[in-house]
Amino acid sequence: MGIMFRSDQRSHDRGCCQHPAIERTMSGSSSICGERQGIVSIDACNATDALRVLERGFPNLDTAFWQKGLVRWNSLVDARKNDLYLDGHIFQIFGKDVGVLLTFKSDRIRSDGTRYQMINLSSWYIDVAYRWRAPMMLRSVVRDERSVFTDLTPSPEVDRINVAVGFRDWSDGMLIAAAVPWAAKRSPNEVRLVELDDPRARDLGAQEREMLARHRAVGCLAAILCQPHGVAALLFRLIRRRGIVFAQLLYAESRRMVIEHLPAVMRFLLARGVLLLSIDATRAQCPSGTFFRPGRRRFCKGPIDPDRLDYACSELVAFGI
Repeated sequence: MGIMFRSDQRSHDRGCCQHPAIERTMSGSSSICGERQGIVSIDACNATDALRVLERGFPNLDTAFWQKGLVRWNSLVDARKNDLYLDGHIFQIFGKDVGVLLTFKSDRIRSDGTRYQMINLSSWYIDVAYRWRAPMMLRSVVRDERSVFTDLTPSPEVDRINVAVGFRDWSDGMLIAAAVPWAAKRSPNEVRLVELDDPRARDLGAQEREMLARHRAVGCLAAILCQPHGVAALLFRLIRRRGIVFAQLLYAESRRMVIEHLPAVMRFLLARGVLLLSIDATRAQCPSGTFFRPGRRRFCKGPIDPDRLDYACSELVAFGI
């Protein structure tokens, strides 16, 4: 989610004005330097206006791109829905639409039973003349201290804004592991990965099982890590490049746990034709035998375990970026 300083499809970044995500609340309006400004929630009445601003901010992405991605996201949060529903905000000056930010919201339940929302900020765009107001816009959107906000595709310009409004680094690169030799290494006999159809899936919470099933329906790979003391849900996105299939970890309650059981993880992936695995991480999290590639920073804000990885129902799945 970056303010739109660049607008090619591959780098759909949340640069100081590009990102698909914004929470559905009216934050009011104010007057700055004599200009009336406000942040308006996207609803059925102004959804077309929001799409128009997105298309202006991301000229290389056509209407079909937004429609396809938003329909996919709707199917992730509600399997009964197959329509075009936007959640987010429009930034206005004197009633003129000068910016937009989408918010991909999904519900979570902690191990103690408490509920919270994951809100992935995406497709942030602000017209050039008003980009100096980007920090004010973002700060008003991420005020809820009970929710967890993520920014998974920030531009370098937005990195600085994120830090200023309270976001922290979730990762600053990726761990890359090859199926060989990891799949050949030994792991405890009790540790294995199974498909979602396995009876052990019943040990997961109903909400987590449903989340995995909906992601599997749009092409993700869902798995269950079985250990002597319990099970854990894992979610991967499969990407094919130059004839090689690799998996990106999208969801895990603990990255440390996944890395600890890499042999079992890689055997599961190799059996499905996956040769490489990437996990967003920091260099300190990379064990011997893996490669760390510095790269895009992922940000989070709010009450979440820094070891957790949660890109479910995010722009990465909806837009495939």
